[in-house]
Amino acid sequence: MGGTDIEILFLGRAHTGGDLSVYLPKERVLFMSEAYLHWIFPAMRSAYPTEWVQTIKNAESMDATWYVPGHGFVDDAKALKTDLPAYRKAMELVIAEATRLHDAKIPCVAAAPATGGAQRTACEAALKGRWGDLTSWTLYSGQLETAIRRVYDELDGKLP
Repeated sequence: MGGTDIEILFLGRAHTGGDLSVYLPKERVLFMSEAYLHWIFPAMRSAYPTEWVQTIKNAESMDATWYVPGHGFVDDAKALKTDLPAYRKAMELVIAEATRLHDAKIPCVAAAPATGGAQRTACEAALKGRWGDLTSWTLYSGQLETAIRRVYDELDGKLP
C-alpha cells in the first residue's frame, strides 16, 4: 500500500477459525486481532484452545517489535512484547486446569432455561478450578464457564 509493505497472515486458528494478523515487516509491527487479548481473560466462545496457544507461539517467533492486541490495554512496545508470553501462559493454564477437571469428570454444562427465564449454568468446574492470578483479569467471571466448556468440547472431539 503506497510505499508500505503489508502482509496479511494466518498464524493459525485462535479466537475463531479465521483469525488474521497484519504484519508490517519494515516497521516490525504485528497487529494480532483477537488472537491477543491483553490482560483480558481468554474469550473462547468460538475458539480453538490448543491451536490458539500455537498461534501465539507462531507470533512470538516473528521478528516483531510491536505485538498489538485486538482488545485490552495498549501499552508500549516492550510491555506488549513481554506480556504476550504471559497471555500464552494464561491460555495454557486455562487449558491445563480445564483438562484436569474434565479428566476428573467435574461437570460444566449449560442447563435449559427455566420457563420465561434466562439460561442457567451448572458449571461445578468453575468453582473447583484453580485459576490463580487469572481471577483478577478483565472479564474473568463472564468468560470462565464458556472457556471451560470450549476446552471440554475440544477434549471430547466436538470442535469442527
